[in-house]
Amino acid sequence: MLNPMVEAGVDIFHCSTRRIWEPEFKEEDPSLTLAGWTKRITKKPTISVGSVGINCAFLSNQDNDQVTIEDNLKIVDEKLKPANLTM
Repeated sequence: MLNPMVEAGVDIFHCSTRRIWEPEFKEEDPSLTLAGWTKRITKKPTISVGSVGINCAFLSNQDNDQVTIEDNLKIVDEKLKPANLTM
C-alpha cells in the first residue's frame, strides 16, 4: 500500500497514532511505531505524533499518572536513534 504512493510521488509520510510509545506490530518488532515501519518500508522521511506533549494518555489502560512530558520526550529520543530518524 505504501510503495504505490512513493511511486506516485509522495515525499514524506505523516504517521499519526494515539500513543507514540506503543509499537504498531508488537509481534514483528516491538520497537517500531507506525512511523518506523513506514520509514523502513519506503525509505522516506516520516512525521510521527501521538500524545508526546501530554502526561496522561486518553483512554489508556496503563497507569500514566506518573508520566511527565519529559518522559515522553525521552521515549521519542530513544525511538529516533535506532531507526535513523531525523527531526
